[in-house]
Amino acid sequence: KWIIIRMCSPLRNIAPFILFIFFVLTSGCATDADPEIETSDTVEATVSLSVNDFISPDGTRASTPGNSDEMRILNALVFQFDANTGELLKNSDELLQPEDADGANNFKVGFINDKESIIAIIANIHDVEWIYENYSQRQIKEEFKRYDTFLEVSLPTERVGYLQSTGIHTTGIPMFGVSKKITITNKAFVMVPMERLFARVDVTVDFNAVSAVGNKFNITNLVYRNIPGYCRLKSLAESDDKQGSYPEGIDWKTYDAEGAKSFSLFMPGNLQGKVSGMTSKQNADTDQIPEHALAIDLTVQYEKDGSTKTHTYSVYPGLDEINDFNVKRNRIYDVNIKLTKLPE
Repeated sequence: KWIIIRMCSPLRNIAPFILFIFFVLTSGCATDADPEIETSDTVEATVSLSVNDFISPDGTRASTPGNSDEMRILNALVFQFDANTGELLKNSDELLQPEDADGANNFKVGFINDKESIIAIIANIHDVEWIYENYSQRQIKEEFKRYDTFLEVSLPTERVGYLQSTGIHTTGIPMFGVSKKITITNKAFVMVPMERLFARVDVTVDFNAVSAVGNKFNITNLVYRNIPGYCRLKSLAESDDKQGSYPEGIDWKTYDAEGAKSFSLFMPGNLQGKVSGMTSKQNADTDQIPEHALAIDLTVQYEKDGSTKTHTYSVYPGLDEINDFNVKRNRIYDVNIKLTKLPE
């Protein structure tokens, strides 16, 4: 667009004025085009992630000595939400790694300055593209833009299922954590307690009493049945009495540890609530058991009356042995199966 300047003064007075305009325009263009200039609204803070021991079903801490892999954080996605409006202020557009490999789990992160914030962390997912509608344009999905809908987010399908204890040193266990409200300032230190999104289910089988009588007793299969193929950041159940609100059509997986006498598996929580009126899970009729309750199916083979026979026992972990079918995240469930006699 052309600009016409009407001259009302001698030519010699215009030259300085033209030079001044030229200086202002070129200065402004240089500032706008420089991608390296950081706005004063962004400051660097340290985020420190703390991971405690697993919890026993009774709510007490379950010590896991020497198993640092269960606390390992390999990478993290960081989200800054406005503590008052719930609006997403900033998020990491790449996976962040801890500063050191000493297990301290500290990260340097850029945040919007002088905002009362909630800092949320998703760790050990190994994927950043799932938070975007269009990764190349960094177009973030709608559900990530507000804190309340963010909590409803489920993990990417390929990161949901089961993890063997022998593999978590390379994958880590998916985790989630939220800070207290904090006003972000330069060089702030933000503590975020992390919670594993998976439970650990340990199974031990003792069949010494029955194998000692020479009946060729052995384990053929140790199967974990009804492992949910779905894991949400926020708990799926409002209370222990109610079943979790799992979406229809999700995959309920199984894992066969084959002939193992002891095994540990990490898996998403399976919340199937309590069954009113039930007095013993092991003595209950099959039709009383929730359809998707986690089951440990132990199949054994033995000789009796001159023939080879098989039998399958089913055990249902939970918060008690009476009527609770809740396997909660970040907890250890010890399933001890002791066989004292042959099946009838």
